[in-house]
Amino acid sequence: LFEAQFQLFSSNVVLTFAASVESGVAISSAGGWAIGSVGFLGNPCDVRYFFNTGLNVCQYAGASVFYANAFVNFRQAFSQLTYAPAWATAYLSNNIGVANQFFFVNNAQVSYLTGTETALVATTAIHQLQYSMLGGNSMFFGLVGSNFDTSFFSLSTGAALSTTTIGGVSALGVFGAGSVLTGTWSSLALHSTVVLRFRLYIVGAWSNYGFYTTLNSQQIFIRQLTATDAYRDIELQFVHTGSTINLGFGLNTYGATLASGVGFAMSNLILYMNPCAIQNTYNVLLNTCMGS
Repeated sequence: LFEAQFQLFSSNVVLTFAASVESGVAISSAGGWAIGSVGFLGNPCDVRYFFNTGLNVCQYAGASVFYANAFVNFRQAFSQLTYAPAWATAYLSNNIGVANQFFFVNNAQVSYLTGTETALVATTAIHQLQYSMLGGNSMFFGLVGSNFDTSFFSLSTGAALSTTTIGGVSALGVFGAGSVLTGTWSSLALHSTVVLRFRLYIVGAWSNYGFYTTLNSQQIFIRQLTATDAYRDIELQFVHTGSTINLGFGLNTYGATLASGVGFAMSNLILYMNPCAIQNTYNVLLNTCMGS
């Protein structure tokens, strides 16, 4: 696979492709050559840079201007290639992917009673430029699809984990106020902060109940919610540098008794091992931390 970039200011260009044989090699035994999947990009930027239409500026493109331009500005362009990378074909078929892949966006609409959402990661949180450039960073995906791995999780009560289907989506739960769901991940990549993202399902009627998250048994988040059969997409970023992380998720009813079947469930969990400080994420194209 070849990619060449050169300066040219003319409105017309003629490209010639040919092959030559080494001295002393007969043409009849030299074989031949063919080309395919030829692309040509008229680039307004300098060599090794591409134009980011979202930011309206030229940016460093890294190893491939075509790669950066196509994925950042025209993701659907990958569908026109004779051969597309596995992560690109998966993205175009609405596959959320697996840990450490280049992307973590599910383009499919997800319906659940009180609303629909078209992206697992909202563009108001880690914005489009950033999550399109997270390749090379360490990410863990969990509770995705219909047959997810529950081995990272346990319940404080010692009870067996259960799963449920909500609006056609598989989720871990339903858990009541007496159960704290704990997840433990080890052998983490080096990082300065962690970005945690998940979908919380409010099952049944909640009346100012508090959903909370703990880090190594210390509460780092709580939000009081009043809703019935709804969901919330929650994203947290917090300082963490260790090789093991222990997260807890629970429900505080502040003394109220839950009706039968009322509780919480979770799906689409992402852990991003971020090498940058709070409110920043790592841009692999620019090789620097940027505000998110």
